Amino acid sequence: TRKKLISKNMDVLKKEDEVHTDWVSFRKKNIACVSANVSNILRQFILAGVGIVWLFKVVGKDGHFQLDFQLLIALGFFVLAILLELLHYIVEIIMNAVYLTDKMKDKEMPTYLSSISWLFWIGKIVLVLLAYVLIGRFLCGKIIL
Repeated sequence: TRKKLISKNMDVLKKEDEVHTDWVSFRKKNIACVSANVSNILRQFILAGVGIVWLFKVVGKDGHFQLDFQLLIALGFFVLAILLELLHYIVEIIMNAVYLTDKMKDKEMPTYLSSISWLFWIGKIVLVLLAYVLIGRFLCGKIIL
């Protein structure tokens, strides 16, 4: 069981600091894995959302596309979410590259710097949720009872 595995792993480690360090590194790896999976799923939701918006476009007699205002705002949220995705990775790469230089290699990145990346990550989740709320409101307005 899980408790036996944890106690066996803790018996192997002798010092209190080593136990703390091991759990911290485990949690960091777990958070990185989960956040990467959420980002992958989020990208799929963004592409699906753009497809839904495209599905409900209207082509006028002059050949121009017309979108409902709610769908247009939702599309804007999807575009902003993709931009935040890009910024999230660029900022993460730059911050990690700086802390891998010879002068900073032995220092841990301050929390306020790593939180910038998390703000981008949370921001794109919020934007996608808001976009789907707008799509839902649009679809509810189209239902005829």
